[in-house]
Amino acid sequence: MYKSILIILTSIVVTAVVPAQRSEYVGYRYKPVLVDQILPNGIKDLGGAIISDPKINPMWGIARVSKGSTQMLWLEKAIEQDDGGVQRWEVLDVLTFAKFPKTRELLFGSGDCRRNAKENSRLVVQASVRRGNYVVEKAWIADTGSQRFVPIAVKGIRCEMAMP
Repeated sequence: MYKSILIILTSIVVTAVVPAQRSEYVGYRYKPVLVDQILPNGIKDLGGAIISDPKINPMWGIARVSKGSTQMLWLEKAIEQDDGGVQRWEVLDVLTFAKFPKTRELLFGSGDCRRNAKENSRLVVQASVRRGNYVVEKAWIADTGSQRFVPIAVKGIRCEMAMP
């Protein structure tokens, strides 16, 4: 009896907490803009990458955006496409980095990082720069199935700085 009540109470608490952690930007729909332009909601576009096969609908991407000193990565899905490309994106998940320091990088979609020596366009890495090398601190997979950034272990992830 007590065990059942505890399970019910735990599920109610978990259900109440999880929505509070979701970003206000989840569900936001917008037309693409050029890098360094401001979206209608006041967010600055810092660029992004397509992380799926562009020939298969829907197209998936990761956008890097900022508001003040806060940087975010948006996992997004194309909800309107035509021959000219994506006409509208929808934000499905958000990674938020408050007061993101200049000594760190967010790496994704570029091939700079490999997991177990394999390239993966859905790999997202937070790394610091030390002595001209990346030191991997955190990592995620942009999982289009669950429509979330899923945290993963950093073991086996190596990132290399591109040479000029």
